[in-house]
Amino acid sequence: MWVTTGLAPTPALLHQAKDAAVNLRGRYVERKDLSIQDLFQRYGMDRLLVFTRKGLFAYRNGVEKPAFFHPGLAPLRIKNLIRGDTDKMAEVAELMEGDSFLDCTLGWGADAVVASFVVGEKGKVVGIEANEVIAYMTKIGLSSWEDADPPVKEAMGRIEVVTGDHGDILKRLPTGSFDVVYFDPMFREPVANSPGLVALRSWADPSPLRRETIEEALRVCRRKVMMKERTGSDQFGKLGFTSLERTSATITFGVIEK
Repeated sequence: MWVTTGLAPTPALLHQAKDAAVNLRGRYVERKDLSIQDLFQRYGMDRLLVFTRKGLFAYRNGVEKPAFFHPGLAPLRIKNLIRGDTDKMAEVAELMEGDSFLDCTLGWGADAVVASFVVGEKGKVVGIEANEVIAYMTKIGLSSWEDADPPVKEAMGRIEVVTGDHGDILKRLPTGSFDVVYFDPMFREPVANSPGLVALRSWADPSPLRRETIEEALRVCRRKVMMKERTGSDQFGKLGFTSLERTSATITFGVIEK
């Protein structure tokens, strides 16, 4: 993993970039006046994390757009909840204040943010992200996102981000330690090819969920295991999800009750 800055870095950005290189077991390289493509060609790198005045960006060689943290529709969903509307994910999970929620496929954490808002200060939300770069960016994004109202910021600040393989981590968790265990794996057939999603897909773990992982999740949960997938996906049946809640023409939640 290579790390650099924008073309005109502040001392703070330089410090953050060098610190990230250490934390990610990577290598810091001076940007000088080189373009991103020049850096890829000169150093033969594949992955590059760039600290700029506009934010933190992760580039992969051959992918046109960089990945960057964004909470997606979470702020709007929380605004709707405050207004008295329902949120389908929270409704299917039957989340309540004080609940504990384990998101095994965190990504940028949009569903975890909504869950954190619903369970509140007395609850607990933990997100597991397999890719250490995405986990690093999400942890920073959740703690520093400014373009949101106080309830959203507070919900973001309560999420604990854990880096690692969810299958391994689930095996180490105590039985019945979370009310809900949640999976939102990267769809093998994307619903939409937005630039942000394409960039994130280039970093995501493409491995399908395993039946053994769902069995571990059932041991860890107190109430239910949930999975978000494309409507009509054969993964529901393969993984033992028999209760399905269709939310749209493209998205369905599978549920296994404890």
